[in-house]
Amino acid sequence: MKKNYVVISLLVAVIVIVVFITFQKEKVLADTTTPEKLPTVEQTADTYLVEWLFDTMDRGDHDFESHEHGKLVISENIPTLQRGMVVYYEIAPRFLQENPNLANSTLGRVVALPGETVEIKEGKVYIDGQRLDAFYGEATRFGMNKEQYFQEVAPEKRMNQAEDYFNESMPAITVEDNTVFVLVDCWLRGHDSRYFGLISMEAMQGVVLGYEE
Repeated sequence: MKKNYVVISLLVAVIVIVVFITFQKEKVLADTTTPEKLPTVEQTADTYLVEWLFDTMDRGDHDFESHEHGKLVISENIPTLQRGMVVYYEIAPRFLQENPNLANSTLGRVVALPGETVEIKEGKVYIDGQRLDAFYGEATRFGMNKEQYFQEVAPEKRMNQAEDYFNESMPAITVEDNTVFVLVDCWLRGHDSRYFGLISMEAMQGVVLGYEE
C-alpha cells in the first residue's frame, strides 16, 4: 500500500512539472515604438542622401528602395543607438576583399545593444533569453512570417528551402562595448551581423531618418 502511494505521488509530481513547463508563459521583450514605415523628411545641413537599390529591407512594399519611395535621408549626427534604428555603416575591408560584389556600405537594423546576448532560434530573435516581439524580430518574406507565408503562398510558388529559411538558428552572441548587432529586415536578401559579426561604432556612417521630400 505504501509503495502504491509513493508511485502515485511521483506520477502526480511529474504531471505537475509537465503542466507547469507546458503552460509557463514565454518571456517577451516587446518593441512597440519603432515605426514599420519610414516618414518623409526634409534634408538639413547634417544629412545626406543615399540612393538605395536593394531589397534587403523589403517587407512587402519595396521598403527603403529609392526607385519606389525616393532617396534615403541619412543623418551624420549619430545618437545613442536604440533597438529598431536603421543604420548605414561601412563594411570591413576583409569582407570586401572576399566579396568584391558587395557595396562599400550597407543598411542594417539595430537588434541588440552592448551587454546584451542575442540568439536566433527557429527563425525568431531572442535577447537575453527573451523573445523579441517586434516586426523585425523573426524571419519574414515580403512581410509575412512563417505561418502567414505557408498559409498564403501556394506550394508551387514558395521559395526553395523555405522551411530551412524560416527555421534559421544562430548561437548566442554577447554584444561587446562600442558595438551593436544588426539584421536586415529580409534575412534572405542581405548580409548583416550573422555574416559580418558585431558592427563597431567606428563603422557607422549615419542613421536613416526617412525618405527625401
